[in-house]
Amino acid sequence: MTKGAEGGRIPSTKRHAPQKNRPGLVDVTFTTRTREVCRRLGAGLVVLFAVAPRDALAEPPHYAVELSAAPNLPACAREGDFLGLLDTHLDGPLLEPPTSRVLRVHVGRTRRGDYAVDLTLEEADGRKVDAVHKEYPATTCCYEVLHHAALVAAIHMEHGEEAGNEAPSPPPPAAPAPCPAAPPPVLPPSPPARAPAALVPRSDGRRFEVVAGAVIAIGAAPEVVPGPQLGLAWRWGRGSVELDLRYTPPIETRPLGPTVFEVFTASGAIVPCFRPGPFAVCGVVIGGITGARVIDRLYPTQAVTGFVGVGARVGMERELVGPLRVRADLDVAVSLLRSRINASNRPEAWRMLPVTIFPSVSFVASFR
Repeated sequence: MTKGAEGGRIPSTKRHAPQKNRPGLVDVTFTTRTREVCRRLGAGLVVLFAVAPRDALAEPPHYAVELSAAPNLPACAREGDFLGLLDTHLDGPLLEPPTSRVLRVHVGRTRRGDYAVDLTLEEADGRKVDAVHKEYPATTCCYEVLHHAALVAAIHMEHGEEAGNEAPSPPPPAAPAPCPAAPPPVLPPSPPARAPAALVPRSDGRRFEVVAGAVIAIGAAPEVVPGPQLGLAWRWGRGSVELDLRYTPPIETRPLGPTVFEVFTASGAIVPCFRPGPFAVCGVVIGGITGARVIDRLYPTQAVTGFVGVGARVGMERELVGPLRVRADLDVAVSLLRSRINASNRPEAWRMLPVTIFPSVSFVASFR
C-alpha cells in the first residue's frame, strides 16, 4: 500500500508469486474428482450384479443315473462302467448329491439288429426336460455303445437345450474285454406249413362231424336198454347243430307179471348246441316209437306207439389224435307224448315215464 496526496492509502498493484510445494497443502480439486470416479464405478458394479441372470452364475443341476438294457443285452447293463465313462466326460461333479434331475438310459435293438439308445432327462417330479435317440451299428460292442451314450449324455447334461447336434465323438478308450461278435438280425418267424385239407379240426372253422357211439335209454321202455347211436353235425365257431339216430334192439320184459313182451325203441333227436371250449350246453327235441310184441301166447300180437319230448343236453369232449375226439353226453327230456304197451286182458300194460334220460359215449371225427 502507498500513501496518496490527501494522505490516503492507495492499493498496491504488486502481485505475489504463487507459493509452490509448500508443505501441508493438498490439491483439493484432484481429490474430489477421484472420489466421484470411484463412486460411479461402485454404482455400476451394483447395477451389473443386480441385472445379471442368475442362471449364468448358477451351477448346472446334478443328476441321478438309471441304466437299463434289453434282456438279450446283459453286457450293456453295466451301470458302473457307464458312470465311470460319464464322469470322465463331465466338466463338473454333476453326479454328486444332492440331485435334482434324473438321467434315464435304455439300450435295446432295432429290427435291423442295430443298437438303439434312448436318453431321457427328467425333473424330480417326472417332467421331461430333454430326450435323445441314437442308433449304432450292430458291429459295435456294448462297451463302445456305453462310451458313445456317455458322451451324448454329458453334452446334454451340461448344455441342456443348447446342446444341438454334438460333434463326432472321439474314439472310445480300450474296452476291458474284446467285443463279442454281433448277433444275427432278428428275422420274423416263417409262417407255419399249411396242414392237409382233410381230417384236420379247426377251432374257428366250419366243418362236418360224424358221431358214432353207444346210448342207454332210461324210461323209454319197461327196462333200461342199451343201443347204438349215430349222428351227423355241422359246426362253426362255438355253435353246432346235430342230428342223432338211436336204436335199442328187442329185449324180453314182463311188465304184467307172467306175460312176456319183446320191446324195442327207435328215436331221433335234433340238438342245437353252444360249445365254450371242451364243454357243451344244448337243447334237445326227441321223437320216436316204442314197439311191443306178446310172444308167450298162441296168437302173438304186436303194437307200435310213438313218443315226443323236449329237454336239454350237457356234454364234454376231449381230443384224442388228429381229428378224432371222444365225447360224453347226458340228455334229459320231458315227455309230451308218451308211448304205451297194451294187452288183451288189460287196456294198458305199461306207459312211458314222464321224464326220459339218455346218457351216451361217442367218438367224433371232423371233416372240412
